Amino acid sequence: MSFSPEDLKTELEKYGIDVSVGLYDDGNVLEVYSKNKTGRSATYVRIREQFISPHYPETIVFDLSGGRLKCAFKK
Repeated sequence: MSFSPEDLKTELEKYGIDVSVGLYDDGNVLEVYSKNKTGRSATYVRIREQFISPHYPETIVFDLSGGRLKCAFKK
């Protein structure tokens, strides 16, 4: 299965608002931002494990605090 930023964004929009998914450095870096509307950090951990980690295994930053998710990953 290949990585789809659109699928990731669709999944994040189920649980957050102001969702942003960006690819940088020729697709080698993924940045994600979302304001959490559910208050459940387990949801974002699941999304990270299912949607992101198989394609972007190196975590640069994963900050889930203050009702927002801000993270970056690298291939």
